[in-house]
Amino acid sequence: MTAWSVVRTAKFVGLALYFMGLAGSVIPWRRAERLRSVYWLLVPGFVVVYGAGWVLMRLSGRTLLAPWLAASAV
Repeated sequence: MTAWSVVRTAKFVGLALYFMGLAGSVIPWRRAERLRSVYWLLVPGFVVVYGAGWVLMRLSGRTLLAPWLAASAV
């Protein structure tokens, strides 16, 4: 596997963690379960998605300051 496909897979796993953590922070009734879901799923998922996205941008040779990215953020 190339580095590109490994990072894309990591980003997909990060998205899955993020959405599981998001659902786990909304669905359970008990506060302890919601907090556990946020700390163990949502936050690591967000970090993996952000990091993998940054690596994908670096592998593609682009910068995060590209005009099309700045325009899409607005």
